[in-house]
Amino acid sequence: MSKADELRKCIKEMRKAKTSDFHIQGALEEQGWNHKLVDRVITDMQKKEKLYSYGTKAVFLIIILLIGFFVYKRATDYSHEFIPEFGGISGYCVGEKVVDLKYNLNGNSRNLSFVAYKELSNYYKHKSRKVLYFGSPPTSEEIIRRTIDNKWQIEALKPLVSAIQNLPVSESDQARVAVSLAQNIPYDKDATQEGDARYMYEVLYENVGVCSEKAKLMVHLLRELGYGTAILRFSREKHEAVGIACDAKYDYKDSGYCFIEPTRPSIITDSSGTYRGVGQLSSNPEVIVISVGKSLNVSKEYADAEEFSKIVSKGHNLQKNDQDRLKVIADRYGIKV
Repeated sequence: MSKADELRKCIKEMRKAKTSDFHIQGALEEQGWNHKLVDRVITDMQKKEKLYSYGTKAVFLIIILLIGFFVYKRATDYSHEFIPEFGGISGYCVGEKVVDLKYNLNGNSRNLSFVAYKELSNYYKHKSRKVLYFGSPPTSEEIIRRTIDNKWQIEALKPLVSAIQNLPVSESDQARVAVSLAQNIPYDKDATQEGDARYMYEVLYENVGVCSEKAKLMVHLLRELGYGTAILRFSREKHEAVGIACDAKYDYKDSGYCFIEPTRPSIITDSSGTYRGVGQLSSNPEVIVISVGKSLNVSKEYADAEEFSKIVSKGHNLQKNDQDRLKVIADRYGIKV
């Protein structure tokens, strides 16, 4: 063993008695140890200890960052959530309720039945609406996806999507059924802006919703049917509509999407409606793209919407031929006039 190693061993033993390096250095020199050697060994030991301390802190910091990153991903990955039931939603399929959902297609009014469950609706009813984030706040798209990308909710709504797909109609008419179905869910006139927004499953179970809630349901159904979709958010008017991919000559304000009103039966592309306390929509909406997919041929709807709007603009004292045309168009889309 070298002199330095022997000295290092002595220093370690003396440190066990919680003696400071200053006093250890003095004691060793009194014992006859060379002053320069003692100073060099103690300095070398202190440097190594600092490096070890920094390394330990760095590892600890990395662990904290990894934990923070994991928590952040779980808080912002809106497609996942924890349902404490083996097998996913199966344990919540209690309290069966058959909801008859009305839709109108080419002037024919029909119902589509959807089996919903009270326990699953209650789960979403009591689920926190708080959005956790670290650093920059989440975007509008991220907040919306917290609802519509929820994997358990997507699973719970599959029977409704399948029911629409199994109808003996064309793919484009399936999209029209999805639109009409969401539009015909009664509007919740008693809802307040301060209230918690319903999840899509709640909207179906309760068979009621406001514009933003029905818009998300409509977007989800259209997305699952393979269409390009977007939420059109009118912040000034505090309103949300739906956009579906369509030909540019029919789109809304060069957005690439045709306007769809979710609150009531309305013609696809018709944005001339009026809203309580607001009037007509006049601001440019925030276009929040939800899915990329097929475009819907809306040439017929566009022509009907143009004619419908033109007749309505004439006021209440309509000629007989205008009254008849208005009724034909309104009946085609289930619009009350």
